[in-house]
Amino acid sequence: MNPQVILVTGANKGIGYGIVRSLLTSAPSHSIIYLTSRDVSRGQRAVTELSAIGGRSSNLVYHQLDITDEQSIDTLVNKIRNAHGRLDVLVNNASIAGTDNELMVDVNYYGTLMVCKKFLPILDKEHGRIVTIGSAIAHLAAFENEEIRNQLGNPELTIEELSALMDKYKADCKAGKASENGWPMAYAVTKAGETALSGILARKYPSLLINVCCPGWVNTEMGASMGGKPPKTIDEGAKIPVRLAINDLGGISGGFWENPSVMDTGVGSISVW
Repeated sequence: MNPQVILVTGANKGIGYGIVRSLLTSAPSHSIIYLTSRDVSRGQRAVTELSAIGGRSSNLVYHQLDITDEQSIDTLVNKIRNAHGRLDVLVNNASIAGTDNELMVDVNYYGTLMVCKKFLPILDKEHGRIVTIGSAIAHLAAFENEEIRNQLGNPELTIEELSALMDKYKADCKAGKASENGWPMAYAVTKAGETALSGILARKYPSLLINVCCPGWVNTEMGASMGGKPPKTIDEGAKIPVRLAINDLGGISGGFWENPSVMDTGVGSISVW
């Protein structure tokens, strides 16, 4: 049996690090796990740490990846194609938060979109999976503007239409009219974009399993920036993404997975986005 080839973006710390750590002991034997990060030194340090704690660390490979840099993505696509012939699982974890709303769109939405487009041609045609880390704060109910809400939830939405909507948000931000026009906080907008993108891809590629999940409120730098002390460890936050990456999902694709509460530590279930 060929090993599974699994790629996790933004995995030098936080939930991505937790996902890789869990996969080292729970993925099928002989799986090859690519830990990627934008910063090489931080990524290599993460691999060193994970190698020291045991598990199947010999199956851990580091590679640089900046999800906003087309050349960086192409380099890794070619590396995996030449080394393994395919990718089995793509975990879209890399994202940012902060005060630069337009940059968040470029990284979280457009970066994830470019990674998906580039890796889809080498994803295993029958058993390939894409897992995207979303957020409960990006539920459609967060959008006060009914027109925007209906567009995002449109079951026939296209990537072109979704990208135009994300560009509209950027334009509203630049004009200082985002709140006035019914947009929620920027992180929620970008995560909603990722969730809608996942649904579009699931419809377009029915042989693949493509899902989004909310990992809960996890004790990471990003989680702590939301205020208060996040109750979940990164290993607890990795539970749902790891389930979607390697466990039997009964053929479910295009779903939004979460626990009843962002503090719960379960393995998630399908939820209404």
